[in-house]
Amino acid sequence: EGFIFVSKAGVPAITSFEQAKGLQRLVAVDNGAPAALLRANGITDIDTSSSEGLNLKKLIAGRGDAWFTTTSLGRYVIKSENVDEKSLLLGPTVVKTQFWTLASKSVPGDVVEKIRSGFDAARKDGRFAAFRARLN
Repeated sequence: EGFIFVSKAGVPAITSFEQAKGLQRLVAVDNGAPAALLRANGITDIDTSSSEGLNLKKLIAGRGDAWFTTTSLGRYVIKSENVDEKSLLLGPTVVKTQFWTLASKSVPGDVVEKIRSGFDAARKDGRFAAFRARLN
């Protein structure tokens, strides 16, 4: 899991921030990690919005050379917007992230532990990989 650049099919995959600096415009979510990571790596020409769906539409319409997002969210938005995946190129992971789950402070510790152990079991017995394969 991590952050990737998504571009239109037929162009070379964007594999680094250094390569992305050569692009005219990138699209990313404005108040979150994607835009912050781009800026932290010296990329300032970013067309931001509050919606990943809008960022995908901007990419398709040619308003951006690439869309910077997380792997799973990018794939989810592409599928939910019924975009032909063959028309896009999902680059390799540029920034790896840890998988994490959030919960309210009021969630009892035993419930958190059940979720954690259930997730660990799903990873070990292949259910998690099967779920990820359906997303990919």
